[in-house]
Amino acid sequence: MTEGSEAFCFGVFLIYEVRWQHLAFFTFIGEEVVHVSILEKLYEGKLYPAEQVKPSDPDYRKVTDEYCDLMDAASGEMPAEEFAKIEKITDLQVQSHSYEVVAHFKFGLMLGIQFSKELEELQEMYPDLMEP
Repeated sequence: MTEGSEAFCFGVFLIYEVRWQHLAFFTFIGEEVVHVSILEKLYEGKLYPAEQVKPSDPDYRKVTDEYCDLMDAASGEMPAEEFAKIEKITDLQVQSHSYEVVAHFKFGLMLGIQFSKELEELQEMYPDLMEP
């Protein structure tokens, strides 16, 4: 991909094959679909899992909207000093949750790597088992 080319990344798609499941990035350049490896994205500094993941649960938007409405209402009803405390508590909770999310991501990644290694070992031990 050249600098200045009109490219639009439409996100992450799971590609299913008969034996394995791969996570792949695709970029669309005009009408052409170009595969971009995850390692390439990581090397180029274009891989931000924490910023690119949006919850798909239908209640996510509802909860987020309710939170914003309550914060807006509280900011108008509370003295500024008291509301500043609520904002500080919220900021600390978000920071704490971010650490938890990172820990879960690391654990999930390591679990996935171990799972892949074991599947590869099984395939080597029982090659006929993995045939379609």
